[in-house]
Amino acid sequence: ATWDRELLGAATTLACFHSADFDAAIEMTFPPHVSLVVTRGAEGCRVRHGGEWSHFAAPSLSLPVNNPNGAGEAFFAAVIAAIEGGFELSEAVEAGTAAAGEHLVARIMPLKDVG
Repeated sequence: ATWDRELLGAATTLACFHSADFDAAIEMTFPPHVSLVVTRGAEGCRVRHGGEWSHFAAPSLSLPVNNPNGAGEAFFAAVIAAIEGGFELSEAVEAGTAAAGEHLVARIMPLKDVG
């Protein structure tokens, strides 16, 4: 798809991707003032904010994760909720990391029926 860089820059302040769906061409589509969040699974995420890239570590878990399905969705939902709640992007990414970790722990250790 061809995207209009000016239109994206005028209408977008944040764009989120998984690393499998992100490359240099996509990065160049977004003007430098648009923040980008690129998740990288167990390698954490990269964030471009103010034209500069930084790295955020993935949650540290003591058990192996066999099925990470849904962790990215939990991450992005928490990031967006935190930004809407007035938090800075770095704080929102930390909230997203925590949410992804909680999601993964819930997948590793499902609740037992105590009834």
